[in-house]
Amino acid sequence: RKPNGTESRKSGEGDTNGRKPDGTESRKPGDGAGSTKPGDSGTNGRKPNGTEGRNAGSGDSTKPGGTDSAQVVPTAIGDGRIVTEGGRIDTFTSADLTTACTVLQKYDEGGSPAGAVIVTVVCEEEACTVGVADTAAVANAFLTSGQIQLVQDGGTIEIRIHMTDISGNVPQQDKDVIEDAIEKAAGHYPYKFPGLKSGMYVDISVMIRVGEGEWNAITQSEEPVEVVIGIPETLQAEGREYYIIRAHEGKYTFMDDLDNQPDTITILTDRFSSYAIAFVDTGDTRCWLCYICPTFLGSCCFVWLAVFILELLALAVVNLLWKKKGKKKRKKKRKKKRKKNKTKNKTSYSCKADA
Repeated sequence: RKPNGTESRKSGEGDTNGRKPDGTESRKPGDGAGSTKPGDSGTNGRKPNGTEGRNAGSGDSTKPGGTDSAQVVPTAIGDGRIVTEGGRIDTFTSADLTTACTVLQKYDEGGSPAGAVIVTVVCEEEACTVGVADTAAVANAFLTSGQIQLVQDGGTIEIRIHMTDISGNVPQQDKDVIEDAIEKAAGHYPYKFPGLKSGMYVDISVMIRVGEGEWNAITQSEEPVEVVIGIPETLQAEGREYYIIRAHEGKYTFMDDLDNQPDTITILTDRFSSYAIAFVDTGDTRCWLCYICPTFLGSCCFVWLAVFILELLALAVVNLLWKKKGKKKRKKKRKKKRKKNKTKNKTSYSCKADA
């Protein structure tokens, strides 16, 4: 989406982060020093649902990005990258906090503010939440080396990530792409996506502003960023697996849920446009091996069939060895008997000769 007078920025061709149904992610969350996995305590133990604004540092409270409060995190710049003290810092909205903000504040040697990156996450829909697990990684993914140098020199840059429920107003091209993806996945990979359905469409857009300048739309980042989407309560159900399908420039990408939380979906993405929250109702009886056949005592019927065949083969081998051993024993017994009879006949012949 391009507001009037702005241009989007891209960083090369191809989708290095996207997943097809049978593919793998090229990068996992937690790569790099000081990182943690989604849901770990490294994200300050906060989840999208039920979170509150948090003031970090010395209790500073500001109002950047239209928020009532923001967490201010001391930040340094090294090797051309923004680094926060104490590891990863998350930024999440919640049901009670539709706008969350983190100020990555750089200080000079005297302790005075000297440059900042303000990352704001917005989700005005009460039914869903959104957040980023590593705010500094977001800044590094969207800012160019020149912009990071600007922050180093004392400038301020704002990054705004906005998620909107567009279920009732999906762009037709994106809707067609996602429906085509669901149809192909269910048809070509029924063992993994039986009954795949779309539950909700959202738009994730990113805007950036340098100083007091104009807001510019960003449709692609330099690096993938970890986005955490809260699953609406209306889509939550027992035994349900969730997937994200992204529609970007006429192409779809399947993305697996990277966290273990039942009420969130974590993805790595470097393109920002329309997304669908899709799901598969697995129930408690779906086979973990083929995703199709019923189970018996919690295991796939094919597993039980394989065990049964192995048992038959084992019995056949034992029976064969037993027969072979018995045959050898009987042969040895006959040979011994023939030898005994031969000795007996020879003795009898000697007795007749003497007579």
